[in-house]
Amino acid sequence: MNQETKNPSAECPACHAIMSVPATLVGKRAACPKCKARVTVSITLVLADAEPKKTTAIEQPSPPPPPPPRPRDATAAERSKKTPGSPKRRIRHFFTKVDRAGENDHNADGEERQHIMGWCGVGDQLLLGFDEDDPDTVKVYLSPGEDLVGPQLGYLPAKEAKEVASDNRRGCNFGVYVSSIMGGTKRTPTRGLRIVIICVEPGVTDEEALHYATSKVHFEGQVGDSFEHRR
Repeated sequence: MNQETKNPSAECPACHAIMSVPATLVGKRAACPKCKARVTVSITLVLADAEPKKTTAIEQPSPPPPPPPRPRDATAAERSKKTPGSPKRRIRHFFTKVDRAGENDHNADGEERQHIMGWCGVGDQLLLGFDEDDPDTVKVYLSPGEDLVGPQLGYLPAKEAKEVASDNRRGCNFGVYVSSIMGGTKRTPTRGLRIVIICVEPGVTDEEALHYATSKVHFEGQVGDSFEHRR
């Protein structure tokens, strides 16, 4: 059933009477039904009493949630950090010096360690000594050859000694060689030894250790004849 459309109302400018005006009379002249004054029915008069249109708010859909943040890539510094408990390399090496080997350092027999250093050459094999009563102290000995223990040259520095002692308790083997010799001249009479320590984890074969030593370890001075051990 069609709903009847209501005509808009307008006010007579002469007598101010409210009259119903068909939409077809907009823009034309018409007589007021009360005072008979003829007025032009304008759009302004028709709409003056018109009820404003109601606007229906259209519910907007909620915006989609933002995408989850991408996982942050690890920085180079973080990638370089070792994971706690990660295994060490099977063979590794590092350089250090012989400590407590100055002019005033002597062995128990009174022999000067500076004098013993004069017997060393670059590439000579050395040996390490471990003390059960002082587990983090590591001594350095000259080796006359065939793993024989010669006189003491000095000690490893405390930091390196602690690491090497820990490796020794895990069953690692070591290859220790003279890397370079400082001093021993008229201008600089006090000698100093820089050494390289090769740490070999348990289970590594002699062939693997020898290949590593000859291909990875670079001495800072001239290497002696086939690592000849001399005193």
